[in-house]
Amino acid sequence: MARDIDKKRLRKLLAAGKSQREIAGELGIPRTSLQKMIKQLDASPAPKPPAAAPVVPAVTPLVVDTGTLSPAELEAVRSDFWEMIRWWRDRRLKQVNASIPRDTARQTYHVERRYIELIREEADAEGVSITKVVNRALRAYFEGKRK
Repeated sequence: MARDIDKKRLRKLLAAGKSQREIAGELGIPRTSLQKMIKQLDASPAPKPPAAAPVVPAVTPLVVDTGTLSPAELEAVRSDFWEMIRWWRDRRLKQVNASIPRDTARQTYHVERRYIELIREEADAEGVSITKVVNRALRAYFEGKRK
């Protein structure tokens, strides 16, 4: 019987500010059944009015006038462009490599207490693990030694 109740009618009764007891009494169903129906109403989105056709903004094409550049200037622009592409690709590659999990192992070292606190603060500030902060510090130290 509870399934035969119109969702639209139930929404109107709820919108009218009636209590769940009043609505359950009016519909002739147990209050627990009404609560389940209300949860289902909350889970399912309210009916939406028909959508209007989407508005597509006009796109103006980017036009680069290269007619005013000398061949040397054009070559310089081309060189800068390819340098930017290399930079962008290197940047993306570093992001990918940074996200690759590395093989880690648990090891105990004795460290000055002040460094322990600084490592925790750095990890919290950046929202990263303590492992990441320690590895970065060790990498910077040991890579500096090799040069």
